[in-house]
This record gives sequence, C-alpha cells and structure tokens, in this order.
Amino acid sequence: MMDVQALLRILITAIAILIGIILLSLVLKVAGVLLGIAIKLLLVLLVFAIAIRFFSILAGKR
Repeated sequence: MMDVQALLRILITAIAILIGIILLSLVLKVAGVLLGIAIKLLLVLLVFAIAIRFFSILAGKR
C-alpha cells in the first residue's frame, strides 16, 4: 500500500502537469473543450489532495 506522502507527491505532479496543459492551451488558444476538461480535472485533484493532506494531519495527531 502506498503511503500518504507518495500519494501526495503523485497528485502534486499531476496538478503541475495539468497547469502546464492549461497554460499551453491558453497560449495556443486552441481546444476550448480541452481547457474546460483540464480545469475541472485540476479542481478535482486539488480537492482530493487537500482532503488527503487534511486526513493525514488528523491521523498524525492521534
């Protein structure tokens, strides 16, 4: 089973890649659909990363 730090590292990498895709699509002004999907996916990953971090902090206090 993966530990929380490894999972957070993977999520942060995915978030960074998505930000790159969003910036690239803004610069090229192409694929408005791709931009919409990337922004929605970014928001989901950010919420997921924040939730995992929150629960890991709570688990650490026990």
